[in-house]
Amino acid sequence: MANTLETRLYNTLKRNPNSKTVKELIEQGVDCNLSHFDPDTRSIIFPIQLASKTNRHDTLCLLYEHRNRPTKLQLERHLTFYINHYDQTQEKKNEILFDYIISRLLYGRIIQYPKNVFDTLIAALHDYDNATHRGECVSKGSLPEIFLQLRIYTLFRVIIDININSDNDMFTIIENELLHNLETFYFLIGISSMPVVIPERIINDKFSEIRSSQRLLIKYYKCIAKNVIYKIEQLEINQEYTIPTGWESHAVCVSFQRISQTHIVIRIDNPSGCHLPDEHEICQSTISYNRIEPKILGQLHVDNLQKNVDYFILLIDSVKRKLTCEEGRSLIYNLNTQIHHLEKISTENILSFEKQADWNCFFKCFEPGMRIRLGRKHQEIYQHCLLCEKNNANLLAKRCEEEDQHYLYELFHQFVSLSKEEDITAIPITEKMRFQNKLKTSYKQHYKHIMSNINIEIGHLLNDIYIPLRFENNNISIELKNLFIKSRILMLGEAGCGKTTVCQYITYSWAIGKLWRNQFEWIFYIKIRNLISEFFPKQPNNYSLINIIERECFQGSKLHNLDKQKLTNMLENSSNILWILDGCDERMIPRHLLSIERELLEKPNLLLTSRPYAIHNFKNVAQVQVQNFTDQDIEKYIYNYFSLTLRTRGNKCWLFIRSSEQLLRTARIPACLEIICNLWENGTVRLDSDMMMGQLYQKMCNYLLRRYLLKYHRLCKAALARRDIYQEPKARAFAHLEYLAFQATKSHQFTISGEEITNVANSLFLSVLQIGLLIPETQNSSPFTKKIYYFIHRSFQEYLCACYIIKTLESSNSNELKREVIQFITYEKYNRHTRETFRLFFESERSNLCTEQFWSAIDSEPRDLIGLRHCSRIAQWFPNGSCIFPREDIQEINRRTIDAILGWISNRDRRAHDFGNTYIFEWFADAINHYNWLSAWRDDLFIESSLGRRYFLPDLWSIENINTLKKIYDTIPKNVYALHRLITTGPTVISLKRLLLDPNLFILNTVDHSAETSEFIIEAQKQAKRREAVTTLAEFQVLLQNYTSFANLNHQLATIGKEIWKLEIAPSALENIDKETLDLLSQLLQQNILFFRDFKLPVIPFLKLYANQNDLDDDILCSCIVLITMSSDCLLTASPDQNKLFQVDEKETFTDITLDQQRWLRLLKTFDHARHIYGYSTFFEQDN
Repeated sequence: MANTLETRLYNTLKRNPNSKTVKELIEQGVDCNLSHFDPDTRSIIFPIQLASKTNRHDTLCLLYEHRNRPTKLQLERHLTFYINHYDQTQEKKNEILFDYIISRLLYGRIIQYPKNVFDTLIAALHDYDNATHRGECVSKGSLPEIFLQLRIYTLFRVIIDININSDNDMFTIIENELLHNLETFYFLIGISSMPVVIPERIINDKFSEIRSSQRLLIKYYKCIAKNVIYKIEQLEINQEYTIPTGWESHAVCVSFQRISQTHIVIRIDNPSGCHLPDEHEICQSTISYNRIEPKILGQLHVDNLQKNVDYFILLIDSVKRKLTCEEGRSLIYNLNTQIHHLEKISTENILSFEKQADWNCFFKCFEPGMRIRLGRKHQEIYQHCLLCEKNNANLLAKRCEEEDQHYLYELFHQFVSLSKEEDITAIPITEKMRFQNKLKTSYKQHYKHIMSNINIEIGHLLNDIYIPLRFENNNISIELKNLFIKSRILMLGEAGCGKTTVCQYITYSWAIGKLWRNQFEWIFYIKIRNLISEFFPKQPNNYSLINIIERECFQGSKLHNLDKQKLTNMLENSSNILWILDGCDERMIPRHLLSIERELLEKPNLLLTSRPYAIHNFKNVAQVQVQNFTDQDIEKYIYNYFSLTLRTRGNKCWLFIRSSEQLLRTARIPACLEIICNLWENGTVRLDSDMMMGQLYQKMCNYLLRRYLLKYHRLCKAALARRDIYQEPKARAFAHLEYLAFQATKSHQFTISGEEITNVANSLFLSVLQIGLLIPETQNSSPFTKKIYYFIHRSFQEYLCACYIIKTLESSNSNELKREVIQFITYEKYNRHTRETFRLFFESERSNLCTEQFWSAIDSEPRDLIGLRHCSRIAQWFPNGSCIFPREDIQEINRRTIDAILGWISNRDRRAHDFGNTYIFEWFADAINHYNWLSAWRDDLFIESSLGRRYFLPDLWSIENINTLKKIYDTIPKNVYALHRLITTGPTVISLKRLLLDPNLFILNTVDHSAETSEFIIEAQKQAKRREAVTTLAEFQVLLQNYTSFANLNHQLATIGKEIWKLEIAPSALENIDKETLDLLSQLLQQNILFFRDFKLPVIPFLKLYANQNDLDDDILCSCIVLITMSSDCLLTASPDQNKLFQVDEKETFTDITLDQQRWLRLLKTFDHARHIYGYSTFFEQDN
């Protein structure tokens, strides 16, 4: 038995009912309602009952006073246990399982009663008077607790049906009603379990006499009254607490409903003629029977509940004893004003109820409460439950007749077995295997083949053609089987490098038992691009992770709600699950799925894939880079691609590729190599030896369009060979494809709906699909126009978008379309999602006019206000440099990149900028001739004034070390990377040894171990390493006040060659920044050129402060905004079309900030000034 709080309570009460131990367990949150099945006695016992048997009155009082309400956790335990052991093929076993759980809830079997008890229930439920069954009267009444057992039985059965059969809004409603009735039932059972027998001679005495003679009874009453009052105080608005009471031979419910934060309404539910005249409003119905309204006694302030302890004691006594009719009516209707501070309240729109039959008050008195709790709009739920109660009463009556001693023996034998399995984390192994096999079957069906990019009807077997990719982390090569150097991996790679293929290979190989079979119990492969509204439309109830898994991983299968619940329980109790999130650069997640994304990104075992620019804020991940194919990989891929019968053709393909340096470079990208092989296999397309990716895609699209025209329009092959196929009338469908690609890229989407295709192509809808570049996301029976489509590879969308841009810019028609394209280029030039589109633009054939218009749009506002990223983002379009392009292109590209950088690094008049030095070197180290770096650094070294140096910063280089380096600079190795490292760290043993320099020549930076550093600063450094942000202004203020200490601590790390982690300052720490803190920050920014090595500040909070026209100094805010922008990853632009608007781009998350005209102009001027003094005007000809 698991050592839970509940088992400890049971053992304590059974063996040594020590009140101190019980009190400690109560304080720890033990569930005082949870029952226990004792295999020895084959009975179900609950804590109050067990304490009552021991006659430890102090312990019993504790339980009476502190018994908790039934909880959702309690229900969840029972429900989970049922779900985990439910077997669709074993109806009898399931019924015993249900019987066991409901017996645990009811503290005993519901069929413990004779059959006539259920006959009475049946008559009451049907509103029969004077009913007989086989000559015996069954209209003689019963007890509320017996009916409550039937109601609880029914509600729990309904909840299980909801879980098994469907997702239903009823669940929460039924769950709340079940919890309410359980509390009422446990209240009654607790009172009936009191170890006090009231002598028959005083059973009908007045309460005052009972009080004086039965002190122990009154002590219990008081404890229960305190418990009830506390629970009423804790009610939320519209919740209620019900006490079933009455008088001799009549049942009534007194309900306490919270109507506001301050008041409770007391209501009498008595739909009977058995009450005082004029107490209940009675209205005559059209079918000649009365309808009776509940009686509202009034409202009571919550603060006055404690002042009415005596009233609650009287109510509890009315449950324990049989009051006379006179006593009962007087108490329940407050005739003697026992309720103190009761306030009158107006009553309107109260539901009325049919007058009950003469003998069904034990059931009917519960009807008003349930109907009122459900509200008018859910009355059909009450009718459904009532019907279920009638059916269950009939079922239980029948079972009472059928059960024999042999069945009871088998039943309790099963109960014993179930009680041993009550650890809900124990999932039947067969169930787990069933789900795993279903998941693996889905993976094997969907990822067995790699779909061809040129012939979607035929795909190669994954295992036949897959070439193992290599990965790299910090220049260390890693094989796939050893990929998890940490539990969370971010796999980065350029377009077409094989990220998705390797994810499919991992998933398929795990499914067939080839990879990580013992490392992961589960692998869930989710494409991030599918987390969109088209597949997961917004709905009233939030999606769960199981909904995502069902669609993405159990493809073609529908999980029933019971299966979803079982799978949820399995996953909650399994730690070795791998989550593969493929294509984080395609993230377009709607707001209602953000919680799902957050949940996924918090998983302990995670494999993320992305293009390098879209890494977002992934925390605690190890980055690995996908390496391109080697010559051997290319040769092996070609060998695998071409079958034995085509081996000669494959050999010729390899000889052709390796004969061209340019084509060999293109073939290192797996997606491009597949295209080359496809085209070579076809044999009808002539390949050029100097082809780049764009030209390769052009050849392939030519082939696809030609194939479409021949296959679907039966055009003459010889005639097509002599004509421009794009001018064919039947080729209009291809132009639609280009337009669809452009619109999708412009909208930052990777899906195209059938409706969008229809709107663009109209009657050519099927023709657009027949070309073969669009495929449906799922192969189901939905109409074509209702499906969602993707391009067969994202690079096709990017290429076709580039084609559309070229054709539109070259067209002499449609100025509106041309304006749309120019606006796209102008506003998307910095968006890294469009990088491949612009790259393919330059790798495709186009006119000079087209190129001129393109560059004009690029040079237009809005531009990066600093200039650093204007240069680097353009450079990103050309990963292989500009030399492969025509001379005109080379000149225009270099003018905006290489030439601008050369001008900047040689500019002696610019102010030193530490971040810019590192940023530009890391981006352009190899693009610039190494001689230029060495020359610029030498020139800077020999500047006499330390304040005039741009690279050898005085905070790192003393005069003595500068003079030493001057003497040997021309003799040291010309390793620009090692020399850059030395310049940026200052002379340390590690940086000097990399250049084979003697550390003894320099005055080395040393660590002052005697300096005391506060625990706060030490913890801040650890916080930075954990990538945790500073979230409060108070912490940030302390850091600024102790900046020197914090910077010195980081300097100590740098001195011994360790990495420095920037401490991130969260926006929340800056929201209420005061003038003193801002002044201190500004001083530190101006005086410490290395400040941004220690801190990472967000610019948006400062922009918002500036925009809100507060009491802070505008000039200081402008200065901070500029310096933060210059030294952070964000990109700031100001749109010429929208005066007063600034846009911040942080990792492809865009934020607009609106300023008034005066502030907008002041900030622009501050940026203009900064560009000039830091030399970034070089990047904009207009500034020079």
